[in-house]
Amino acid sequence: GKPNRKFFETLSFFAKDEADKKALQSIVENNAEGSALYRDLTHDFAHHADVFKKFKSARPPIEQLLNMIPVLKPRSYSIASSPLMHPDKIQLCVVLVDWTVESTQELRLGEATGYMRQQKPGATMMCAVRQSAIVLPKEATKPVIMAGMYRLSTMA
Repeated sequence: GKPNRKFFETLSFFAKDEADKKALQSIVENNAEGSALYRDLTHDFAHHADVFKKFKSARPPIEQLLNMIPVLKPRSYSIASSPLMHPDKIQLCVVLVDWTVESTQELRLGEATGYMRQQKPGATMMCAVRQSAIVLPKEATKPVIMAGMYRLSTMA
């Protein structure tokens, strides 16, 4: 995920290099220099590892780091299969999240969909099934119009 300003503030306490410390503090202070730096980092979709690459002297202990980075939020996906057809399985409709970082031309994958992409066919993953907000007509012969988002991925 994208680091928030609190992350930069806490990280500044661990910066050994004065230039790193000053830059990290400027992000928190929201001055012109800090705003530009934060905008550049977020424009490139910087994640926590990118920040550590940029500010090499800022290295918190692992115990502190675990408190600085938030837990991933659950992701919701649409079930694309029928329990009548597949009573013991669910098939999901998932769009792979990917993008290219402009400044480095590096291809990035979303955290959850990137993880799913790495799994082998038939892999088991933990999930929870929730009640759908979609209410279908009681009569199966009534037409239903459904729309979804789709985008071609750069990954095969």
